Amino acid sequence: VNAAITGTHGVLLLAEPSRSSLHDLQRVIRLLDFFDLPRWVVINKHDLAPVLMEEIERYCASRNIEVIGKIPFDRTITESIVRAQIPSKDPGCRSSQLLEGLSKKIADKFERKS
Repeated sequence: VNAAITGTHGVLLLAEPSRSSLHDLQRVIRLLDFFDLPRWVVINKHDLAPVLMEEIERYCASRNIEVIGKIPFDRTITESIVRAQIPSKDPGCRSSQLLEGLSKKIADKFERKS
């Protein structure tokens, strides 16, 4: 992990609303505390388990970590990837605009930290 984050300006963490993902997120955040790097969270497939999604949001809030986006479950994202398309640029992907906006938001977070 040390080699992977050396020289970075922040860390983007992707979580899904499941117990194992929440547990993994908590472990990674505890590890990142040692490095004192900014971190942000995106919740993928947030609509599949609303209760666990809210638990992830509460955990992040308790650690003062911003959840910068939530991506719904969307089969057209997978279909775009299978067609070797970038989902945020694929007009056949229902979530393309959401993903494009999220990409810009993430880039802005990292640009501010560099």
